[in-house]
Amino acid sequence: MILYLLLPAFVLGTVTSQSANSTVGQLDEVGRNQTFNSTLKPKNVTSTFYEEKKWVEDKLQSNQGSVITEDEESFQDEENKITGENCDWKSLQFLSSTYCGENFHQDMWNIGRDNWCVQERFIRAYSDLTHCVEFLANITSCFFPNPDIQDFFIDIHLKFFQNCTNENDPMTEDAPQKVVIGLTLLSVSFIPIMVYLVARS
Repeated sequence: MILYLLLPAFVLGTVTSQSANSTVGQLDEVGRNQTFNSTLKPKNVTSTFYEEKKWVEDKLQSNQGSVITEDEESFQDEENKITGENCDWKSLQFLSSTYCGENFHQDMWNIGRDNWCVQERFIRAYSDLTHCVEFLANITSCFFPNPDIQDFFIDIHLKFFQNCTNENDPMTEDAPQKVVIGLTLLSVSFIPIMVYLVARS
């Protein structure tokens, strides 16, 4: 079976034989070229790939001091990194309402008024709205979330989700008071029984 695969390669001349006699110097050269930290430029790699790889390696080497550890939680403080001084608030407000808001309105009207309170139907449009507003905040050099974006989302909730309270949900009702007292006394009464059994043994 292997002969059937090798025969066309030999006939076409694509396989070249390698000599078994190699000097120690040649072996050392081959070994240096095969290491991962080689500074020699390989012959079969395009120059743009090699340059990009070298650039990435240099960036990684120069960035070794800025590693975020578990103990350092300042990365969570977005307001410390993006102060909002260069934030274009007017563009953020305008684009979030005209671009992201209009797309969300269109998606919600396509879903239909009857399905506005069905989470499985509107969750994709709501997620797209969130990603869109977050993207606009990054473009306008504003931190996310911010008070303007929160006001925008409150407005969206007032327009589409204000009638979505589920008053008939049995999970929101409290248990009857007699049941709660009975179960509490039952569980507390097990403590003296367990203490007696442990002390007896």
